[in-house]
Amino acid sequence: MDVKTIAGRLAKMKKRTWAILGLSGALLIGSAYSISANTPGYELYKEALKATHQVESSKLNLSFELEDNSRGLFSSEYVMKTDRLANTMIGEGTVSNGLKSSSHEMAKQGGKFLIQKNDEDKIYAMTLTGKHPGKEALSNEELRDDLEGVVDILTKKLQRNIETSVNKDGSQEIALDVPDKEIPGAIDALTSLAYKHSVQMNDRESGRDSGFHDVKPEMPKLEEDIKIKKVKIAASVSAAKIIEKQSVEVALTGKDENGKQHELTMTFQLALSDINSTNVDAMDITGLEIVELQHPHH
Repeated sequence: MDVKTIAGRLAKMKKRTWAILGLSGALLIGSAYSISANTPGYELYKEALKATHQVESSKLNLSFELEDNSRGLFSSEYVMKTDRLANTMIGEGTVSNGLKSSSHEMAKQGGKFLIQKNDEDKIYAMTLTGKHPGKEALSNEELRDDLEGVVDILTKKLQRNIETSVNKDGSQEIALDVPDKEIPGAIDALTSLAYKHSVQMNDRESGRDSGFHDVKPEMPKLEEDIKIKKVKIAASVSAAKIIEKQSVEVALTGKDENGKQHELTMTFQLALSDINSTNVDAMDITGLEIVELQHPHH
């Protein structure tokens, strides 16, 4: 892919650029599997990702931790049951920023996303439209293809770090462990931009009077020398090519406006079970107040 082609794809993505950068983990996690097609580890992971996204139903255990210089900034734990064919989901989770915690139940049913916080007598509801107001719709396939094309170029040098092994039952293990010396400079540059934008978004949300998003991390405002120190990913792929377990660890370093050095560590873990045999019950909202939420325009 030449420079003109990359520029064309980036231009096509301009209406979604900030959304993509706000999801900074997308580039980092994407670096594990957007590698050239002649890499066996990539081919296995890509096939497993597609198969995993097509399971009819499953139970998900998810956890996320964010630390700054080994001090906890944010953590979350979720257990969810999903039915892709029925377009339904139900689950529960907790979030904490070290000072405040919140628990909630959530569901996707009847064309709405529902959340009940801390056993309150009201439900927050958001209508699922599949579009962002005021913006031209872009299909998931287009967005995925455009992003993958760019990440292919950025992560080309990382392909030799992917390792695979086969277990006796036919399942396989995939591992990617990339030290800072092998992180391409272009990824560091994009990460710096993405991080600064995510902090700005967090600051804007912190300024809003919201009874819904009331547990947020206090992100350090890194100003210079923002670099990825480490990317470590491990995945267990079943004989049926389904990703049953996955862990992602990303370390980011940088200096704040006072010159203080920070090391941010993000850890994400996922476990998938009851594949194609999960029953998703409906959330009982009888007698509860319904508070309608609008899609944010930013």
